[in-house]
Amino acid sequence: MAREEGLTLRSLEMVWKSWKLLWRSRKQLLLILLIFFLPFSILLGAFSFYIFHLVAVMIGMFMSMITGSVPPKMQVLVLDLRKLVIAEVANLLASILLSTLLDMAVIYTIAMALKEKEMTLKDLIFKIWKTWRGPVVTKLYVFFIASGYLNFSLLLIYAVIFGGGFTMGSIALASAIFILLFLLTIYLEMVWFQGIVVSVMEDYFGLSALGRASDLIQGERGLGFMANLLMNLLALIVNLLFFVLGYMIGYKKAIYMVLLFVICSINLLIATLKVVIYVMFYNKCRDNPEKELAMKDRLVYNRVSSSIPIPEDLP
Repeated sequence: MAREEGLTLRSLEMVWKSWKLLWRSRKQLLLILLIFFLPFSILLGAFSFYIFHLVAVMIGMFMSMITGSVPPKMQVLVLDLRKLVIAEVANLLASILLSTLLDMAVIYTIAMALKEKEMTLKDLIFKIWKTWRGPVVTKLYVFFIASGYLNFSLLLIYAVIFGGGFTMGSIALASAIFILLFLLTIYLEMVWFQGIVVSVMEDYFGLSALGRASDLIQGERGLGFMANLLMNLLALIVNLLFFVLGYMIGYKKAIYMVLLFVICSINLLIATLKVVIYVMFYNKCRDNPEKELAMKDRLVYNRVSSSIPIPEDLP
């Protein structure tokens, strides 16, 4: 019990220090968020308009095929489906690229703030331009791994619920599995983003960055998990509060738009604070000399042991 309480206090302390660091760097971070807000808005608006148009056309064609009022045009329908898939893939890749660039900008800014230095916007852009490929590759790996994990989790929960005959026992078991998967997701999210931080700060990318992150956080996994859990619980409470207030005031009233803007701003602040926490956690693990020495010794041992010839006459 004392260990868990100490871990909670340490995680709260790290969250508080991260908040103070974020507040100290608020001008640079606000400028970064404003710069990235425009391309994100353009991408979201263009994608939404194009997708809604395609979906409306496809629904109209399906209805005409069902009613028989218009001869079916399968070639046109297949072409629209192809356009829809291409638009989805293009939007996904553009979103991953923009989100990675935003993460890099925040990570570099916070890393310099930890050294009590400031990076000019010109230097920041130049730094990102030189190093963006590795973090983007790592972000793609994280996306595909997370997508596979999410699909597996959903299939597991559905299999338990519907395979058990939709009884109270199957629902209780599915609820327990959901809680365990949620906690595992909190931990994996921390590890995955540490891989992105490693990819930004060091010469690693892809699976090597994720492996480096897993080695780096050894001995501090509980601290990283607890800090990430606190931030996700905070985000959950904020969004639940938003839905409750939205239901109470009515979703069609003008004040709802104000509330929506406030909640989106709070969620953006929480997301930025999480990145700051990840950077501080990376520095805490990186600045542990005993851990770094052990990792280097293990690396040297692996290289030496793999290079030692094995006599052929051994039994």
